[in-house]
Amino acid sequence: HKKDVFTLLRTIFRDALLLKSGAGTEKDVVLKTELERVKKVVNSYTVGALTQAQSFLSKAEKDVFFNVPFAQAVEICVANLQTKK
Repeated sequence: HKKDVFTLLRTIFRDALLLKSGAGTEKDVVLKTELERVKKVVNSYTVGALTQAQSFLSKAEKDVFFNVPFAQAVEICVANLQTKK
């Protein structure tokens, strides 16, 4: 389901923020099966960018809900994420 993509990404970025900010450890990661991916995100983004990622992903999810084409919402979200690395 398209909505699940944003939920999964938001959780990965949330876990990365938890680790990067020091607010949690690997045992606190929700998606243990995605731990290696989370670590890559931790190494690629600042704390500020990880915080903003939550907003970008939530907005993209809302946009799709309000009939913005999925591909367009993903493209805008990814572009936003890339500019904040």
